[in-house]
Amino acid sequence: MISVTDISNHLRKIAFNEDASAFELFEIAFAFGLLWFVVFSVAGDVLGRWSYSKQWLIESCEREYDRNTKKFLDDNGVVHTREGQIDNMRKDWPFMQVIALQHGIGALLCVPALVNYGDPSWSASLASLAILSEMGWELEHTIVDLIYKRYFTPNGKVRVPNIMMVVFIFHHSLSCSMGLPMILWYRNLRALHWLSFDLQLGGAIFEVAEYSKLLDIRKPNELRQFKICNFVLFVFMTWTRFFHWTYLCGSILLTFYRDENWLFLAAGIVPILVFSLFNALFMVIPFTERFVKFMNASAEYESLPEGTKRRQSLI
Repeated sequence: MISVTDISNHLRKIAFNEDASAFELFEIAFAFGLLWFVVFSVAGDVLGRWSYSKQWLIESCEREYDRNTKKFLDDNGVVHTREGQIDNMRKDWPFMQVIALQHGIGALLCVPALVNYGDPSWSASLASLAILSEMGWELEHTIVDLIYKRYFTPNGKVRVPNIMMVVFIFHHSLSCSMGLPMILWYRNLRALHWLSFDLQLGGAIFEVAEYSKLLDIRKPNELRQFKICNFVLFVFMTWTRFFHWTYLCGSILLTFYRDENWLFLAAGIVPILVFSLFNALFMVIPFTERFVKFMNASAEYESLPEGTKRRQSLI
């Protein structure tokens, strides 16, 4: 009978084997998927029971709905009610915290390769594990949180509307299509390690956005903190999802060209373009608009009733 120790040793051996096969690498991704399913289920349940009725979370979700979520849903034709959407946001809050944890761990796994710490083979293997971890989570998330929740739970199409399906299909396209091939042929490529680090750190830094939702911008001190959060997110997203993203993807495609790896060059362009669209539509543009919108906001203005604010904005 195979024991847990046997499985652990088997996976550890594969993880640091530069000659691991595609099937063996998929075993690790599958194991990560199971691990993240357990973590999201347990941590999500614990955090949900603790946070759902907290007044600070209720007020946070109400503010975020009024600032951003309502417009986003209305612009994308998602039928909803204020009360129902705020309830969904309260239920989804634990999920967002565990996502930050999962992505943060992935980013940390890339650090040794980026700072040239330790044996290059060992550090490249850690960076590869970061990609496999992301693949495992994305497979788990697609099955459990998209397909199952949308089609097999009450009000599934409300909790997982079409726009959310599109967002995550775009998001999951890159690592699910190119993750294994890149590890098999280019596991030591520094641009790959940087790309994985940037993208996964982006998931972790969303905690800054989560913190900003707690701030009451009618209070001067909290408005200042809110503006700082918006600036940090604007700079980070502009750099990692536009400038550095463009440079790294160009470097990777140039590597394919120099190697005359025409299959990778042709196959890689499509997910890179899809993810570039995701970066533009759901990262760079929204955080730029958010930064600009509140850049010159004052606590006094934000304290005014909505009707008064609209009249003053026309003056």
